[in-house]
Amino acid sequence: MTKTKFVLTMLGAGVIISLFKIQAIHYQKQIEDLQKQLADMQIQNKVLQSDLNECKQFKTKADKLVAELLKDYENFKNQ
Repeated sequence: MTKTKFVLTMLGAGVIISLFKIQAIHYQKQIEDLQKQLADMQIQNKVLQSDLNECKQFKTKADKLVAELLKDYENFKNQ
């Protein structure tokens, strides 16, 4: 292998290594962005779970009130 060929081979290897490093940085940025999105979604999920629990409690209270109203209506109707 001549000196020129060796130098060109090393330069080529250096370019390839540099490209891999650039690609690794790009992927790392994507990973960080996805982790941030995941954290945001987890927070949003907690808020939605809280809202869902409030809705379930409201529905339970509403069902009880409707049952009481129906019972009162039946009692009134039967008088």
